[in-house]
Amino acid sequence: MPSIGELQYIEFNDLARLLREPSDSWNTMDVDYYPPHVEHVWKRVSPSYRIFLQRINSCDEDEALWQGDSWPSAVSVVSGMYEHHVGYMIGGYDVPAASKIVTLCRTVLRWGSYYEMSRPQTADLAPRATDWYIILPDNHDHRVAL
Repeated sequence: MPSIGELQYIEFNDLARLLREPSDSWNTMDVDYYPPHVEHVWKRVSPSYRIFLQRINSCDEDEALWQGDSWPSAVSVVSGMYEHHVGYMIGGYDVPAASKIVTLCRTVLRWGSYYEMSRPQTADLAPRATDWYIILPDNHDHRVAL
């Protein structure tokens, strides 16, 4: 599972070199099927990890998609700020409608913030239906994720 320490090591020791590599060595992914629109570039940095550079575009709270990732991650906010809401779903396991989510906490994350999402949303967690989140950027915010 990625840790903040491992992410910081890559940021401080490897990221500048990785960014100088040819652009065709990076993969791209444009997630625009539901707000917020997230632009990704990513590459594998070890057999276990990929590094993601993400630009997250702003959206209204009532538009943002509650989501659950199927992998653990460590995240660094490198510019801007966003609200990060964490919640759990009442009943079922399908992609939730906002009306089925109970918000547990809202955290404002600014540049320089780090956090881990250590309990991914996987089939074995379905009975608990935990760890759904939304991101509400203030503007066009950037983050690095491992």
